[in-house]
Amino acid sequence: MNNEENTLASNVLQQRQMRRNSTANGSNISINITPEVAALLRPAPPPVQLATPVTAATATLSSLLLPPDCMPGPHMAMADFCLHHGLDNSVTQKLIELGYANTNSLQYTQVSDLKEFGLLLGNIAQLRAAVSDWSVVHAG
Repeated sequence: MNNEENTLASNVLQQRQMRRNSTANGSNISINITPEVAALLRPAPPPVQLATPVTAATATLSSLLLPPDCMPGPHMAMADFCLHHGLDNSVTQKLIELGYANTNSLQYTQVSDLKEFGLLLGNIAQLRAAVSDWSVVHAG
């Protein structure tokens, strides 16, 4: 091969190499992904936690000694009610002293009133449990 042929061969080799390099670096691959498939690839959103709104009626009912989903139980003298439900003598005496002669008025009693009248939190908890046992759940 002479010098002219070497130069020509060299130029041809350079052009081929340039084409190869430009093809390797310039390759584009396009993939079309539908929105449905894209949705599958995204992480699930966190669950929505709905806050239960507290209405004035709910707050008022829950502050009553009688549970909101219940009706008063049988009519009893307060001393009999307290004895039947195992309430402390101090609770019985305090309720009678406050004018609770029988169970009729328990449905209108507010827990805040019992606190105001000096009943201890433990005594109020005992009384709430007793009223819950004594009361009758609404049908339906």
